[in-house]
Amino acid sequence: MGERQLGVVLIHGFKSAPSMWDPLRNLLTDDIDMGFVETLPFGYDTGLVRLDPREAIPSFDTVADSLKEFLDTEAAGYTRLMLVSHSQGGLITQRYLTRMLTEGRGADLARIRRVVLLACPNNGSQIGLQLRRSLLRRNPQEQQLRPLNEQINDTQRTVLRDIINAAGVTSRTCPIAFSVFAGESDKIVPRASAQSVFPDAAALPGNHSTIARPDSCTHRTYTSLRRLILASADSDPPGNRLKVYLEVAAKAACELPYPELSGKRPPLADIYLPQQARLHAPAKTESGHPRSAIAETLSANEILAQGETCVILGDPGGGKSSLLRTHLTASAERWRAGQEITAIPFLMPATALVGLPPSEEALAQAMKAMLLKAGMQEELTVQFFDSPPEPEVPWMVMVDGLDELINTGTRQDVLKTLAALSEQCSPYRFVVATRPLPSEELGVLGQRVPRYQLEPFSPDDLHEAIRRWFHALKFSDPDREADRLSAAIDDAELTEVARTPLMTAMLCQLFANDSTGLPRSRGEIYDRFVGLLHERQHTAGISGIESQIRAALKRWGTDAVDRAEHALNSLPKLIGYLAAEHYDGNTQSALDILTVHPDARPPARLSDYNTEVWRDFLGEALRRSGLLTLRGTEFVFLHQTFLEYFAARYAIREEALAHTISTRLRLEVMKWPLERGPDIGDAPSGGRMAWVPPPFQSSYLGFIIDLAYEKPGMNRLLMRWAADTLDGCEFIARQVHLGTRLPVCVTDTVASTLNSLSRNTDFEYHNRIRAVDALVELGSQRAQDFLHDLGLGTTFDGHVRLYRIAGGLAKIQSPCAIDLLNALERDTTLDDEHRQFAYVRLCWLTKRVPEQFTGET
Repeated sequence: MGERQLGVVLIHGFKSAPSMWDPLRNLLTDDIDMGFVETLPFGYDTGLVRLDPREAIPSFDTVADSLKEFLDTEAAGYTRLMLVSHSQGGLITQRYLTRMLTEGRGADLARIRRVVLLACPNNGSQIGLQLRRSLLRRNPQEQQLRPLNEQINDTQRTVLRDIINAAGVTSRTCPIAFSVFAGESDKIVPRASAQSVFPDAAALPGNHSTIARPDSCTHRTYTSLRRLILASADSDPPGNRLKVYLEVAAKAACELPYPELSGKRPPLADIYLPQQARLHAPAKTESGHPRSAIAETLSANEILAQGETCVILGDPGGGKSSLLRTHLTASAERWRAGQEITAIPFLMPATALVGLPPSEEALAQAMKAMLLKAGMQEELTVQFFDSPPEPEVPWMVMVDGLDELINTGTRQDVLKTLAALSEQCSPYRFVVATRPLPSEELGVLGQRVPRYQLEPFSPDDLHEAIRRWFHALKFSDPDREADRLSAAIDDAELTEVARTPLMTAMLCQLFANDSTGLPRSRGEIYDRFVGLLHERQHTAGISGIESQIRAALKRWGTDAVDRAEHALNSLPKLIGYLAAEHYDGNTQSALDILTVHPDARPPARLSDYNTEVWRDFLGEALRRSGLLTLRGTEFVFLHQTFLEYFAARYAIREEALAHTISTRLRLEVMKWPLERGPDIGDAPSGGRMAWVPPPFQSSYLGFIIDLAYEKPGMNRLLMRWAADTLDGCEFIARQVHLGTRLPVCVTDTVASTLNSLSRNTDFEYHNRIRAVDALVELGSQRAQDFLHDLGLGTTFDGHVRLYRIAGGLAKIQSPCAIDLLNALERDTTLDDEHRQFAYVRLCWLTKRVPEQFTGET
């Protein structure tokens, strides 16, 4: 339907029928300016008496419910409606509106632009009252027409309070304009009753019947209705556009944000499993040293439901995008159901905020542009976005992928813009989703903005997530297959890797394709997954792209077909080139980047003319790869880790490997920090070569290490990092956490280095805590043994021993956690608060019900 399409619902009165509207409908049909109008006559049972004892005349409530079903079904396709009623039809209309509000469906009324009442007996009708009472005493419709009817009066009060004078759209209110007309010569419903207390009231020519039956296009009833129809078609009532926005946004958000192999993407709701998040609060030790935050675990969905500005931190593929998408669809559902929500979510990639000045108008323009790119056909105004969508309900702009902005300065500029727009009176709140960033970067948002770390799946959650995937993939026995995959993940020692939602998704699909064995590292998982995607593309029965190439390009000669097939066979390489260019900051479109690559240049006959034919082919090849999707008019990778994987694969190709090692895994001259322990190795006075990990590129560099695992010199390089600096050890511990393939000798060396650093009292306290955290992330058995011994000693204060060490062991499901907590609960050198926490945590791990803590040993 067109943007101005208006459904005009016609509701007749007592002892009448839809045919009474024929004169008006004919005039509208003949009016060339009313082509956007569709009349929808609503009929219902009415009359004086029923002779058949099996039949009854319906009450106003029954007819109002029938009208509700009519509007929900016959008028479902209209985003703009106008209700025009005559006589008793006006009372039914008002009863329908009030019953909708009683059901909490105020938001569903927002598409009604206007209600017109023609000769409606708002205060009842006196005509023939005594006779009606005696002859029609059992007619429920006649009873409602009597003056001073209590139910009619209650309905009218609700209409005035919650519709005509409503401030905004809620579950129980919805502002709708009313136009009320009395007939100039109407003796059945006098002017006082027809106009009642409605503010916009007037009179039209005609008696009780002819007021609704204009006989020409110049009749004032027609000209008045025509004016109101035009105003209703162009109006923008509160709530209507919000409903349209939420429908479009929720539909886009319900898609799975990961690549898939099955050919049919399951809805996100079918496989999404809610996650927990850990809140970090700044704290210091009694001696004034920085110490661990007390970790409070909360539901991630509940955090977003609070509607406050916050930061969501998560690992690559850790579920950040799925959380934001799920929150958007859940909020839309709650709003449609008339339930209270604290903020209206808007999902926006961080890339859309680059270069945006800190003004509400600029942000509103960006939000509007995003929806237009997404294909929203009904244009929303800037004013819709630069003011609260509902009274006292702000926008929640959910900024996804801040970490995808590689340049630190660019990230800082975006965060400064968000901080400037987060003032208390602003119509905006912000949720920033990102991989972990340096604390000082996120501090730009303000110290009061909470940060939450998304927790990976617990073992039970992981099994449930697998089970949901196998149900979505339509396995004949999904629960049994879920048990098989869970066991296979344990056997392959992939449990830690599989606990992130993206890895769960990929392993489930790989297992569904071939259950004989699983990959052994993160890079191998991506290798096998991408290989199957490429294989699927070349399966004629599924995609048939080769035959389509020939059909589309054969008119341009065999050279065009041959070059297209060559480009298709080179697609993994081309995608790698594209990923590398984008990772290094090339902001050109994907098609502009590819068309200059030797393997994707257009053939001669298409290079000067009809270049769009070739670009269409390349775009279709990218889309069918299953790795990229259109965001507006631009191709983007479905997930950032696939961009990193392909960029890494391109970086280690034979001719580029040496350059990659020297630039990506670079060595820089630096002096050892003074706090570095002498037991690790003395530094020459002039400085020595030490590796400084590029900030926040762990995932990308991990792919390089994994894919170049067997290249000469890689192990030697890893051992140098493991034996040298805290930075290098933290980096390797991070790679273990991500699932990068690493030699055992490297992880053992890292564990020993971190253990020595954490025990060295000459080392700065906060760096020693960093070493403890890295041991937790390393997670190896040696690291767990070292942590257990550190927790028993007195090198650290009670807080660090409890929250960082014992808490870290519990986080990685280490059996050492129970033994350490047992010891800490009995340790009389700790204060009672710490010992009580150890006792409660111990009960939680051993699934015991805590009793009164006495402090006795």
